[in-house]
Amino acid sequence: MPTKAELEDELKALKEDRARDQKDQDDQDPPEKQTLADMLSSHGVDKDQIDALWSQFSEELGHLPERKPLMTVVAAFGLGFIIGRMSK
Repeated sequence: MPTKAELEDELKALKEDRARDQKDQDDQDPPEKQTLADMLSSHGVDKDQIDALWSQFSEELGHLPERKPLMTVVAAFGLGFIIGRMSK
C-alpha cells in the first residue's frame, strides 16, 4: 500500500503534467470557424436551396391547422403530453 507521501508526489506530478498539457493546448492555433453556409456548400448544398425549402416548409405548416384541424389538435396534445412526461 502506497504511503501518503508517495500519493502526494504522484498527485503533484499529475498536476504538473496537466498544466503542461493545458499550456501546450493553449499555445496551439485555434481551428478556423466555419459558418453554416460554408459547411453546406462543402457538402454540395446551396444556401438558396435551403432558403427555398424552408419557405416551402413554413408555408405548408402554416396552412396545416386550417386544412387538418383534428390532426393539429392530436399533435399538440401528444407534444404537450411528451413534454409533460419529460419534465417530471
